Amino acid sequence: MFRNSPARSPTRDCSTTVHGSRRGLGFSFGFNQAEDERHSLSGAALIRLLVDVVAKNGNLLINVGPAADGSIPELQRRAMRELGTWLAVNGDAIYGTRPWIRMGERTGAPRRYTTTGATVLVHALDPSTGTLELPEELLGSDLRWTDGSVVERQAHDQAVAVIPAGLREEAVAVLSAG
Repeated sequence: MFRNSPARSPTRDCSTTVHGSRRGLGFSFGFNQAEDERHSLSGAALIRLLVDVVAKNGNLLINVGPAADGSIPELQRRAMRELGTWLAVNGDAIYGTRPWIRMGERTGAPRRYTTTGATVLVHALDPSTGTLELPEELLGSDLRWTDGSVVERQAHDQAVAVIPAGLREEAVAVLSAG
C-alpha cells in the first residue's frame, strides 16, 4: 500500500507501510523566478532528506520546476547533480533497502539506518563531527565505510567509529555493518 504524507512533513519514526513524501526543490511546486538559494534545498540538504525518508520506509518524490522555456534552473540542476553524484557512490545504501529496527537515535550525532539482507547501513548525517556512535546491536559486526576502508574505533570507546578524513566533507557518510 502506498500512502502519501503531507508535503515537507516526513514521518518521524519508521512506518510499517511504505509512504510517500514529496517536496519541490524550492518552496514552490513550479518555477518561481523569485526563489534563490535561501528558498531551495542544497545538494547536501536533498541528500539528507532522501536518507531520512528512506530510513522511515518512504519514497521521495522531488519536484523540479522548469522555466517557461522548459529549461531547468541552474540552482535546481546543481542540487540534483550533487544527489546523483552521491547516489553513484552510495546508491546501494538507498536502492532496494528497507528500514532497520529503528530509523535513528534520539541522542548523539544525527544518523539513520537502512538494511538490505543481513547488512545494516548506518548513515552519518553530519560526518564533519569526525565520529559516529554505533548502536549496541552492531558492535560485533564487520564494519566498512563506503570508500572501502575498515572502520577504526576510538581506543577508549569501541562503540565509537572514527569517520575517515576523506568522508568528513560528504553530505552523508555511510558505514556498512554485516
